[in-house]
Amino acid sequence: MQSAKVKVVSNKVRFSYANVFQAKAAMEGGTPKYSVSILIPKSDKEGVAKFNKALEETKQANINYFGGSVPKNLKVYFRDGDAEKDDPIYAGHYFFNALSSEKPGVFDADKNAIL
Repeated sequence: MQSAKVKVVSNKVRFSYANVFQAKAAMEGGTPKYSVSILIPKSDKEGVAKFNKALEETKQANINYFGGSVPKNLKVYFRDGDAEKDDPIYAGHYFFNALSSEKPGVFDADKNAIL
């Protein structure tokens, strides 16, 4: 049995520090992983609501998968770019980080794979 995957589509997000074509270790000697910081404008109320709903669905799916509790390493929440980052890229945005040992699919606005 695999944990559930939730797909959210929004054309208003931006990626920051994207390592989606080649895995990279966070520190020397660490395990290489694909990663990205996903930024969503605070002004996009509809998009924020969709992401929050998807995050809660993911959390619930993982609670069901892991037998009634949330794994300690499951981080499902938005972070405030204005409060946590001293970087103009994050200003006016919520963000969360995603990482995986599996290579992600990357697509353009027309749903064509970007290789």
